[in-house]
Amino acid sequence: MHRTFTQHGFRYVEVSGLGAPLAMTQVEAIEMHTAISQVSAVSTSLPMLNAIQHATLWGQKSNIMSVPTDCPNRDERRGWTGDASLTAEEALYNYGMGAIYTRWLDEIVDDQTADGSVNNFVPSLGEGDGAPNWQSAYPSIIWGLYMYYGDTTIVTRHYSSLSKYYDHLEANFNASAGLTNYVTGFGDWVPAGPMGNKHLIGSFALLADLQKGADFFGASSHPDGAGRAQRCKDLFAKAAADFHRAFFNATMGYYGTGLQTEQAMPLYLGIVPAGVLPAVISHTISDIEVTHQKHTTSGIIGIKAMLDALTAAGRTDVALDMLMQVECQPPVPHPIHL
Repeated sequence: MHRTFTQHGFRYVEVSGLGAPLAMTQVEAIEMHTAISQVSAVSTSLPMLNAIQHATLWGQKSNIMSVPTDCPNRDERRGWTGDASLTAEEALYNYGMGAIYTRWLDEIVDDQTADGSVNNFVPSLGEGDGAPNWQSAYPSIIWGLYMYYGDTTIVTRHYSSLSKYYDHLEANFNASAGLTNYVTGFGDWVPAGPMGNKHLIGSFALLADLQKGADFFGASSHPDGAGRAQRCKDLFAKAAADFHRAFFNATMGYYGTGLQTEQAMPLYLGIVPAGVLPAVISHTISDIEVTHQKHTTSGIIGIKAMLDALTAAGRTDVALDMLMQVECQPPVPHPIHL
């Protein structure tokens, strides 16, 4: 008899249609995922944070089924690069990810397009160029393996394909004739408030990728590594200056339309000029603590940048305030950039 099997993530299971009730001992759930082992643990005095960490551990291992997936319970069981990019640092902290990431990086290269871009999910279905912040999975995982595992050989192994990727970023920047026209993609996906300026969010991906490239190219033993790292630094400086010109509102003292995500991204990158840094931080904290009563308005890209930005600014208290919220506050109406 031919049988086809698949897997589904779940919280609850209903068994019905039997002639007699089942005892709990007669039902067995099997935990399935690629063979990754937990390598660290953290516990705090706050039950809420412990519950978040517990959910993170299960969410991560449930989404490692041959490839890093979006979610295990519905028709998103694909290797979405955006999710992999955002979760890479968390995964490297919690699990031994070296083997699966090394193999998946090879699949990314197999699917890399002729112009150097990376698809929105890998293995791909032939959809073409990936979106900003999604295709960032490629440099983000390379950077993570270097930064957290000390693996510089991965850069040499991928040097040719990474160079094509960074040539593609440079071509996009040059073609945009200014970051106000830079490619947008999905923006800050599923925000808790209005969507931020998508050109700003796409530009953030460019700058974050260049920062990472400068780090890992500079640390590699490849003969051209230092030169490629300098190219990343030079383009980063040029793009950072353009970012400030394009998106900073000098009258209001904030970036974009003032949304939390639009402040978090330049703060995370460390590109806010010293003269306006206090104003940007002050606006950001006021928007979180006062305007939105300690709630985030960001999406999946912005919230990661925000937590790191607040930490860098010495305001982990504000980050903790957001993490400890248990109710959803309706966001204050705000202009939307499409």
